Amino acid sequence: MLELNNIPYLKNVAQSIAAMNSPLAMIIIGVYLTEVSIKNIFCKRKTYICSIIRLVIIPLISLLIFKLVPIGTTSIKLALLIVLSAPVGSNVAMFAQKFKQSYTYAVEIVMLSTILSIVIMPLFILVAQTIL
Repeated sequence: MLELNNIPYLKNVAQSIAAMNSPLAMIIIGVYLTEVSIKNIFCKRKTYICSIIRLVIIPLISLLIFKLVPIGTTSIKLALLIVLSAPVGSNVAMFAQKFKQSYTYAVEIVMLSTILSIVIMPLFILVAQTIL
């Protein structure tokens, strides 16, 4: 594998690109958000269903599997559950726009799942710690 430590310029470029990962996603979602009504985010039943599936159903099924199948340590299981209970990623909106789908609806799902995850995710991890 290529060692970037031997090529300082490439290492700096890679670090700069990595540092822009989260801010760039936030900027893109911010641009998409300008085209979405805040009212629409909270008024669509389907948006809540998508968010609950992502934030509750998938992590619960995963927790059940982790409890039944003896794999890894508790720390590894919790780390995977954190990833599995994270909100819908901003790339959903970008893919929706790329493939000529309703990217505004995708942004609504991203935003609602992010807002709900502020409460749901810590509670789920707390419950998972006691179960695992």
